[in-house]
Amino acid sequence: MRRAVRKLHAGSLGKPLGFCRLAPLLTVMALSMLYCFKLQMQSSLVTSRLRISISSSDLPYTWQELRAAAAAKQCRGPEPDEVVPDLVAVRQWHSCKPRQQESITIVTQLSLERLEMLENQCSTWPDPIAAVVYIPTLQGRIFSLDDLTLNGTHLGAAVTRVGQFVERMQQHASCVLDVELATQDFGEGAEAALYPVNAVRNRALMLARTQALLLLDADFVASPTMLAPYKTPQGYAELLQRLDRPEAIVLPAFETASEGYSGKTLALKAARKGKAVAVKKYRNGRMRGFKQHLFVAGHRQTNYTRWVSQDENYKIKYKKMLYFYSAYKQTAGTTFTRISLSLTSEVRYTFTDQGPADHVLKALVYVPTLKGKIFSDDISLNGSHLGVALERLADFHQRMELSGSCLLDLELAASNFYKPGDASLYPVNAARNRALMLARTEALLLLDADFVPTPTMLPEYKSPQGYARLLNRLNKPGAIVLPAFETANNGTEGRVLALEAARRGKDFAVQAFNEEKLLGFAMKEYERGHRATNYDKWMGASQPYRIQYAEGYEPYIIVSRSFVPWYDERFRGYRKNKVQHLLHLAGLNVTFSVHSSGFVVHVPHKKSATYWATRASGEWYKLRVLYESIQEEIAKRQFLPVVSFPHLCVR
Repeated sequence: MRRAVRKLHAGSLGKPLGFCRLAPLLTVMALSMLYCFKLQMQSSLVTSRLRISISSSDLPYTWQELRAAAAAKQCRGPEPDEVVPDLVAVRQWHSCKPRQQESITIVTQLSLERLEMLENQCSTWPDPIAAVVYIPTLQGRIFSLDDLTLNGTHLGAAVTRVGQFVERMQQHASCVLDVELATQDFGEGAEAALYPVNAVRNRALMLARTQALLLLDADFVASPTMLAPYKTPQGYAELLQRLDRPEAIVLPAFETASEGYSGKTLALKAARKGKAVAVKKYRNGRMRGFKQHLFVAGHRQTNYTRWVSQDENYKIKYKKMLYFYSAYKQTAGTTFTRISLSLTSEVRYTFTDQGPADHVLKALVYVPTLKGKIFSDDISLNGSHLGVALERLADFHQRMELSGSCLLDLELAASNFYKPGDASLYPVNAARNRALMLARTEALLLLDADFVPTPTMLPEYKSPQGYARLLNRLNKPGAIVLPAFETANNGTEGRVLALEAARRGKDFAVQAFNEEKLLGFAMKEYERGHRATNYDKWMGASQPYRIQYAEGYEPYIIVSRSFVPWYDERFRGYRKNKVQHLLHLAGLNVTFSVHSSGFVVHVPHKKSATYWATRASGEWYKLRVLYESIQEEIAKRQFLPVVSFPHLCVR
């Protein structure tokens, strides 16, 4: 992939000639070449050059005005070490249908194999659609893993296919369709397989000719029933006035519960019929909020519950939850955790000192705000703006990425309060649920941030066969317990020992345990929490062994994401939050076995402020009562965890 950006625009001919040198020639072409010309001259196409066919009638903007508008957007060219796609426009097709001034243009992009999706949009949307179809070439031949009839053929085959598609849409579909076919040539298949999604989106933006744009992926269809209010000059002027504030109008995104033909039929029917049908299908479960079971943050602010019951537009806020994703490929199991922002210096040990470098860590970093300002026992943070937290976390994530010690995905989440007592109660289970949503692998290690796991247990899972065996164990369903230890020394010496034990593995941990430098975690304060692990048996174990769950048990476990339930978010502060989750797992007939060599070690730190806040607020007693009621519900098989995203729940 080349590192420089060649300035090839929708109006350029040949190779790297600048736009200004060709502007007079383009003006002539724009006036003389119409859509029908494209159909007549298709057989004489020279694919190494760009042929443009544009009807100049009824267009609200000239090409010069469009280019100037595009140039006015803030952007920059790539630095020498930055790689951006080098797309080349092969050909454009522009509809000859009349264009109403009061129109909203769908701006979309797709690969050549997905023309059917563009046909779905054309069959439902009567306004313009600006679409860029992308097809990569490998050493001059089409590269397509999804369509073997195209793979290895000349680029002219792609031009023929798109041309025939556009002609069919012109004759039979309701949309006003403008299409560009774009390509890039590669020397290696691995590069050609990467879809340059944002570069293709930018080219589609350049195709659009109306002021109002609907930015939409090709596998969605928009309901045309919303267009009626904007089809008069007054209605369209009011729309543009809103958009020029600037303001974005959100269209709630749905998906069908069923896949295949029935799902497609339902999606097209709902789009054509409008809101009443969408609401009905949403309420009966045949449609749901898009990806809300996989990535709740993607559309949660839309507030589907409000939309289905409201006839008027309503304002929403873009919530400041910042995500930092590792740039590296993630194939291993995932450790997930949650932490307060003030303890990122403590959690650094978890992130940087466990290796190997391909292990995935997902962390939810939580910071409360009090009347809009950060509320923290860290004086350097307390009272500052939330932007300080974003900067600190961004810097932390960058350092972790550069260290190469792990693959780290972070989310910063905030809640605003008006009373210090409320802000002091850490929403532990809500934070755990958000961390669960971040995870992208099937095998998960549920771990608190003040623990480090030993990486010495990972090699047995690093082959496809080993990972398959692990998933087979987890999907029975089963949970693999990692014995938890703490250091006898709670200061710097204890921290050093905890990290060394994690790095060096079981033999070192056994020796430190025999020397009473390592202890079973919290066995003096809360023996039930880890007693069932059976530390004495683990010391001599060479194979995993089954154990019986006992009430109060709260080990750190490896589980399958398919079988781990949500945490109950009514638990705030410090008490019974994890015990409740393990009780729920046991009630779901999950079996427990202890890993023969894996373990986790607690890294000493000061007592969290939420512990004392829970005691002082009276929440301590309330949590005990809540836990006892959950015990009864689990025994009767009636328990469902309470969460802040009920629209994702399955009853």
